[in-house]
Amino acid sequence: MATFKNCSRSSTLSFRVNAGYMLSSQAKVCRGTSVRITGRCSGWEGVWSQGG
Repeated sequence: MATFKNCSRSSTLSFRVNAGYMLSSQAKVCRGTSVRITGRCSGWEGVWSQGG
């Protein structure tokens, strides 16, 4: 499991996770500030899965 803070009021910021070989990944989005997450988060959603 990895946690990232990626905050910007004016633009979308990208990030990369080096996780090695995996079959699928899930993510959720949380509101907050650059200091802390408020606890208001979306549910977990699949953002990538290996085809086949």
